Amino acid sequence: MSQRIYRPAFGLLLGVCVRLLLPGYPSIGLMAAALLSLAGAVGGEIVAEWLLPDEADHRAGFAVTAIGALTVLLAYGMAS
Repeated sequence: MSQRIYRPAFGLLLGVCVRLLLPGYPSIGLMAAALLSLAGAVGGEIVAEWLLPDEADHRAGFAVTAIGALTVLLAYGMAS
């Protein structure tokens, strides 16, 4: 249960970090980067729960969340 709270929070934090480390790319604000990474983190969590068994989901949860968040940010950056 607590992972459902920590993973999206991790996605938000990841979006803020990406925005601060790459200030000019893509040209979106801090809040937009955080919300996009939140969407990716939640999407990654849903895919992980759907594809992985419970044990693997617990072990790979934060990695899948990070991959989902970075994928959405990268896709947005490539589209703009």
